Amino acid sequence: MVAPVPQTVAHQIEVEALQRLFKGGTWDGLKDEWWYESLAAADKLAQVDAVTASSIKVSLYMLAGEFDNVEYWIGNIRKNGQPERAALSALHSNANFGFAAKTRKAFAELTDLPRDKLPFILVVGLCGACFSGIETAASAWRNAGGTLDEENTMIVELSKLATKALSQLAVTEDQVAQVLDAAGNVLRAHKLVWAGRHPELAVSAASDDSYVSLRYLVPVSASIAAGMNWELAEALAGSELMPAGVSVSFFGTDGVAVA
Repeated sequence: MVAPVPQTVAHQIEVEALQRLFKGGTWDGLKDEWWYESLAAADKLAQVDAVTASSIKVSLYMLAGEFDNVEYWIGNIRKNGQPERAALSALHSNANFGFAAKTRKAFAELTDLPRDKLPFILVVGLCGACFSGIETAASAWRNAGGTLDEENTMIVELSKLATKALSQLAVTEDQVAQVLDAAGNVLRAHKLVWAGRHPELAVSAASDDSYVSLRYLVPVSASIAAGMNWELAEALAGSELMPAGVSVSFFGTDGVAVA
């Protein structure tokens, strides 16, 4: 019997996989020798720890952009009795690859589970237009004595405004998620992941000028980002998916200092 991979090494593999993914901002051609060695190490670990081994494989297949395999191994985490860990993995992978409706589903599941990961959940929830869910989760967290940092406090306040603005526009969060899914299709067509953990959100809830704007940072040049915006506009043209008062766009970060 081959000795399993120590837990410390398993953690290092997961961290390395995600660092590679977010450093490059792309999953094109990332199955190298290290990737295959890490997959073999995960197979060894599965002999004694199926959940951690599955979690490693989720990270590795995210790096390779193999979304069906990502979902399979998330499902394996769930089957092994770890629903919260599975939902966190689903939230993370779906948000970063632009699957907005799936992000909403994972977010809803997590709001019914222990909230020690809530700060992360709130940040990533924006990728699924989970505005009302963010409000509800944050309120429950505070009622339980939890605190939020400055970034998450701002996200909660913007989410409250977004909920109000959408109400005034007669637009649902599911409609916004449909637009975000269309943007995700463009993102994946370019083999990219979002730069940053969530979109930039701008909101106005003024009765005579309500709008909700989500701008995604992408690790490409301004000209490529402009082309992606055009692709998104073409995908939405005639579909009636883009509601009045809602906008979704890409912003290229190459050569641009982003706070």
